[in-house]
Amino acid sequence: MSLQIPHVESVGHGRRYRRKVPADIQPVVGRKSWIHHWSGKVPEDRWIFEARRLARQHDLVIERARAGELLDATAVSDAEATARTILNQDANRRAAFIELATNDIFGVSADNPRGPWLTAVLKAMDHGGTYVPDIVSLAAAYERDKEALSAQGKTRSEKAIQVGVDAFSRIVGAKDVRQITPADVEAWMNAGRKAGQSPRTISRRGVSLKALVKRAYLKLGHTGMNPFAAFSFSVKASATDRMPFHRQHLDQIAAYMARSTRLKPETRALVLLARNTGCGPAELSGLTLADISLESAIPYIWIRPNRIRGVKTAMRDRRVPLVGDDVVAALNIVSQRATRNGKGRPRDTINLFRFHAERGADVTSAVLNKLIRSAGVPKSRRLSAYSWRHGMKEALRAAHVPEHIQRRILGHSGTAVADNYGSPSGRLEEARDAITKALPHLGDIDPLAYRPGELPKPKAKGAKS
Repeated sequence: MSLQIPHVESVGHGRRYRRKVPADIQPVVGRKSWIHHWSGKVPEDRWIFEARRLARQHDLVIERARAGELLDATAVSDAEATARTILNQDANRRAAFIELATNDIFGVSADNPRGPWLTAVLKAMDHGGTYVPDIVSLAAAYERDKEALSAQGKTRSEKAIQVGVDAFSRIVGAKDVRQITPADVEAWMNAGRKAGQSPRTISRRGVSLKALVKRAYLKLGHTGMNPFAAFSFSVKASATDRMPFHRQHLDQIAAYMARSTRLKPETRALVLLARNTGCGPAELSGLTLADISLESAIPYIWIRPNRIRGVKTAMRDRRVPLVGDDVVAALNIVSQRATRNGKGRPRDTINLFRFHAERGADVTSAVLNKLIRSAGVPKSRRLSAYSWRHGMKEALRAAHVPEHIQRRILGHSGTAVADNYGSPSGRLEEARDAITKALPHLGDIDPLAYRPGELPKPKAKGAKS
């Protein structure tokens, strides 16, 4: 069956995305069409995903351009500076500029390349020198928010907020963010429930969107009520929170990895890293060659913002020691493969695993969760790729590792003086000793903590292993 993807057509053995830029915004965008090619060797799922991403991206460009929001931050800044200069002049000069900017010769007609800029100057003059477009949708507010963050040299994990913005935009369309109502928020929440999202997922995204709208209102000088404030969003642990793997689960996974002949080196390394470091899937999948040190006295991985992803919080930026020859050996194989495949590229741009700029660690989580089920771990929302992280936390507790060292290993926040005490090498040595003590306790979980069906069924007498 032939898939019909908007703006995509077959060209020879490949595919081409071609979309005409609407005539009314061509002067702003600076081009007449958007074109992207895929060869016949590109997998179908990949070009479909990229085509849909391009379509969403260009929908936003059209939306922002038609709202009068210039896409070029430099042009906006220049328009604001010009507006402030004119506002400081006498009334006659201000009136002369406005008349000049709005007449038929130098005005804002679509075919006048200076038109959009002059429009921006006039809008900035209306708001005391600050450019405010006629419409700022939630999607546009999100793009502005990212631009502001980037200008400050900061990074963050975009996945949760971007997914929430995309879903909300499908509900309310290009509605101005200042016109969003609590009814719109409720419609978004109901759509999430209908799609099978857990209350925890909806709450997590709701918190992100609430903060985004708050920042947008401050930027726009809007004093209305935040529509998300009408709802109570909580991200506390729920009954469906993750559980650590029991020793029986870990044995199942180890046995599966030992007998599997088709397991990729990257998948094997990810499993060992997750088990022996307590790092989350997104932290591991975003590692680059520059983030690993295998030749130092204490081998370690560095969880930090890099050129392909950020980290969830500042505390997540940390060095985690690699304990276990099997972990170091597996990561060494992966690093050698990545080095060969990325020959000639900077080390901090060569990704070791499956991190995807648009989908974050979703690809990695899917691969790990598939392995978990293939190993025979019972299907449960509480037993997933994140269970390794919870398992390390429980093992560190069982080994009586001090709380401040636990936090340092797992990247949790803390206010104790000891959290930041000591030299980097001393902290790494402390963390190595703590993980070494904790590893024998992995999986030592009370069986009564699991729900019926979450532990493997005992094998029948005489059954083959």
